[in-house]
Amino acid sequence: ATRVRHERLTEAVQIIRSLFGGDYVNFSGKHYTVERAKLYDLPKRQVPIAIALSGSDSVALAAEHGDAMITTEPDGDLVAAFSKAAGKKKKPRYGQMPVCFDTDSVKARANARRLWRWASAGWYVMSELPEPRSFDAASQSVTEDDIAELVPCGPDVETYLAAAKKWLEAGFTHLAFVQVGANTQRTFINWAERELLPALRKLG
Repeated sequence: ATRVRHERLTEAVQIIRSLFGGDYVNFSGKHYTVERAKLYDLPKRQVPIAIALSGSDSVALAAEHGDAMITTEPDGDLVAAFSKAAGKKKKPRYGQMPVCFDTDSVKARANARRLWRWASAGWYVMSELPEPRSFDAASQSVTEDDIAELVPCGPDVETYLAAAKKWLEAGFTHLAFVQVGANTQRTFINWAERELLPALRKLG
């Protein structure tokens, strides 16, 4: 259940923050118990913790316990709710945008459908599906046109810029591109450095 996942996440963040303090940590929670845990090799500064959110309960959790928010949809209402809940603290808002670059648009669309069609159902469905075959069954009817609405595909920079603008307009401070396909990561990075990133910088 969502409530239980949130309880576990809250306890986990509390434990992690305590460990960054450098002392021995003891913790007895509803879900986790820690006995004399210690980080011996501490970072020079505490690592920020960003928390993913999708609804009102997770917004409150992220604002209270996180140093930043993460989400997978350009939802301005979520950004506004998080910023309001965070109050005077100006916490970063990270977006994760899936993309499927390939010099061949037809191939890119086919890869996006094959590897990313499960995301079309949205978070409320995905969070309740129990195993891979459930995701497979729930996404069988998704077409290439459906997935292209969610995932910019192919080599056209303008397609990616149009998608990125939605995130900027929604109030995100950072945008991460998630390239779909294990065999195309280096090709995407090289193309993004050469063509996409310079165009994105012009957006502000």
